[in-house]
Amino acid sequence: VDCRLSTTLFFSNRAITSAISTWMIQKKLSLFVLVVLPFLVLKVASVSSAGQGIAEEMEIQNTGISEEEKIYIYNPATANTENIPVTYTENWPTWVLYDSKQQEEIVKIPSGEDGFVNPVSHEQLWHPVDLEYPEMRMALGFHIREGQIRQIMPAVDFSYSRKHQNRGLCTVPRARHWIEVTNVDWEDYALIVTKRAVYGNTDWEVVSKKSIAPFWGRMIEYIAESPPEEWKKGSHIVHVVLDDTASEVMECTKVKSELAISLGKGSELPGKLKVKVTATSAGSESDFLPDAYKPLFGDKKYQRSKYFEFKRKRAAEKEKLKAKSNA
Repeated sequence: VDCRLSTTLFFSNRAITSAISTWMIQKKLSLFVLVVLPFLVLKVASVSSAGQGIAEEMEIQNTGISEEEKIYIYNPATANTENIPVTYTENWPTWVLYDSKQQEEIVKIPSGEDGFVNPVSHEQLWHPVDLEYPEMRMALGFHIREGQIRQIMPAVDFSYSRKHQNRGLCTVPRARHWIEVTNVDWEDYALIVTKRAVYGNTDWEVVSKKSIAPFWGRMIEYIAESPPEEWKKGSHIVHVVLDDTASEVMECTKVKSELAISLGKGSELPGKLKVKVTATSAGSESDFLPDAYKPLFGDKKYQRSKYFEFKRKRAAEKEKLKAKSNA
């Protein structure tokens, strides 16, 4: 991939500019202050003609790639959809931008370093049986490429008190259906969270629905302050999570169930993230558990008490049977 550095950022979307102005008035900020700050405004890359899409920019050939191995990028201005291989995106860093009131504002999820594995998955969430279910919060995902916001996507944050986002393989789901940021009115766009059981009653249940406006505002606020220098180079995925009022903690989707988060306007929902939850073996009992994960799996406040109680009862039964056989 040819990563050409671009450090001058501009904001070209009329509708979003209007929304930012409203947001700034509410925050009692000055437009002049925003303009003179580093990373002043955001260039929203508009893809409106052939040859300007991300697929062509990356010079990607999609021949022979299955449907499950593609990222789909919908352009709401032209109603066209491009696609790129999932493999091109798997190693893009994932960041979580939390509300500034929380203890840690920006988190870069470790991946492939310091003993951590790459946790990114598509449509999969693996949950170890010896851990309690993590907290689940709605999020809006942004693809930032060379300092520019290129696409948005539905996202979800799984963590323990906004920590331990990387809990092993397939613990950070990433959407495969994105929306190009173009010159359209985004005010009516919303995130919709639904869930269903894999077996039995398989009807989808609406869990939550939120406008994307405050998520946009949080991203603009952060970029106007002090975004990481890393965002100027290459591609990065950023999940924006608001406070517990806007991004309320929802009951985590359980094993043998599915979660779906849609992004769009009205009945048109081109942005999609579907997650199937699967149980995996206990990490605390693994002989090959990397040191990086031992603080998580060894912390009793995250351990699933029912699982360890089951293990104790099972061990006690084995001891009884052993005592009887030796009597």
